[in-house]
Amino acid sequence: MKFRILGPLEVVDGDTAITVDAPKLRTLLAVLLLHANEIVSSERLIDEIWGEDPPATAPKVVQTYVSQLRKAVGHDLIVTRPPGYMLLIEHGALDAECFRRLTAEGRDLAAIGDQEQASKRASGSAARSRIGTDHPSLTSHSNRSHGTRSSDSRRSGWERSSSA
Repeated sequence: MKFRILGPLEVVDGDTAITVDAPKLRTLLAVLLLHANEIVSSERLIDEIWGEDPPATAPKVVQTYVSQLRKAVGHDLIVTRPPGYMLLIEHGALDAECFRRLTAEGRDLAAIGDQEQASKRASGSAARSRIGTDHPSLTSHSNRSHGTRSSDSRRSGWERSSSA
């Protein structure tokens, strides 16, 4: 399973796109992806989904959303770990992780004078980022901030690799 957060949020299992249309479910998935393989507290998820005015039923609703998300992406990928949940993904399954790796490799290659390989890494990272796209699923304040940081990171990564 592959997850794309650099651009529109997408989940792909082989050749099959997995649809997560509900805005709050997309926000839940986005938060878990931004913290992949880390425990995200239920309190944090509530804050990310509803902001400062969550409904009284928010803890139960988060459990329901997690259940729905498990049905979409697979029960074994989202585990319950006190005080919340963790999305378990394999190395290389998240486009942002691949982007960071390719950008770092390109920077290292440029530093030792291998411009051809540095350029290839920059092209690979640019292709993964789907530049020019936005993050409609990242509705919470901190996720919008992360989206801006990701966009800034993409640009600076390309600029460093391209100018080297």
